[in-house]
Amino acid sequence: MSIFTDTFAKIWTDISGFFKEDVQPELKSFLTQFATDEGHLILTAAIAAAPALLTGNFGVVAAQVVATVVSQSETLAAQDATKTLQQVQSALQVAKVAQNIQTPADVQIVATSTAAATAGTAS
Repeated sequence: MSIFTDTFAKIWTDISGFFKEDVQPELKSFLTQFATDEGHLILTAAIAAAPALLTGNFGVVAAQVVATVVSQSETLAAQDATKTLQQVQSALQVAKVAQNIQTPADVQIVATSTAAATAGTAS
């Protein structure tokens, strides 16, 4: 058992009571993907890459993180590439929110939503 798995188990015991029972399995499944040495590597790489989302395309940044982590881990290199990409995308979303980063796509969505709301109130 890795230190990350052991630490996750302790943290989960402390926080699981704060979530409704129907949410717990999905949340635990999401968090568990980062409770391994490989998950830690992915999350660390995503946190480091998150600032690139300010100007870069999410898919391009995710592909760069996948290339980085696969080159650093034989386990990830042997794993299904789709699974690794999904883990990286999840980690990038977490890192993006944690660092309060808005991607160009986020800014566009807000602008479009604001324009639609403004047009709706003008009529």
